[in-house]
Amino acid sequence: MASLSTEPNGRKRTQFIDGNGSRKALRLGVVTMKQAEAFKVKLESLIGARITGGNVADEVTRWLADLPDDVYATLAGVGLVKARKGRAFKLADLFREFFASLTLKPGTRTTYEQTRRRLVDYFGENKPLCDIGPLDAEQWRQWMRTNEKLCDATVSKRVKTARQAFRRAGQWKMLTENPFEG
Repeated sequence: MASLSTEPNGRKRTQFIDGNGSRKALRLGVVTMKQAEAFKVKLESLIGARITGGNVADEVTRWLADLPDDVYATLAGVGLVKARKGRAFKLADLFREFFASLTLKPGTRTTYEQTRRRLVDYFGENKPLCDIGPLDAEQWRQWMRTNEKLCDATVSKRVKTARQAFRRAGQWKMLTENPFEG
């Protein structure tokens, strides 16, 4: 269903015919032949599912979930997958929705607002939620201790509040994994 070729500059490209009979090409860039073959196998699974209307294998679904946004957008551009939703949520979006969903006492709102402010100071309000991983969460915690000179109890409180907000984001399908869990 799909074929691989190597361009004169060494980059790999795959060509296939979609369900409508149109020839499509995807440039894979500088990758090994083994990586290109693995991509081709998963691409063929997507093409087969598209033509037959069936489901793709769980392995391919997991592979799609782990793809970078630009590669996924390329697959969506040729009609093999639906465009991603929820990956574009930013830190500001999370806290806007988080505060809107809660009824808080003034003291609790102050605590939550302090956590939001620390996260925005460190990551920036336009940081995509999907780009914040467990290592980033740990670095944020260390940053509060060393740069902000907060005591351990305060840092723990901020981390707990961040964990709660990100857990809610997971429930709302704004992200797939809570970086503050654990």
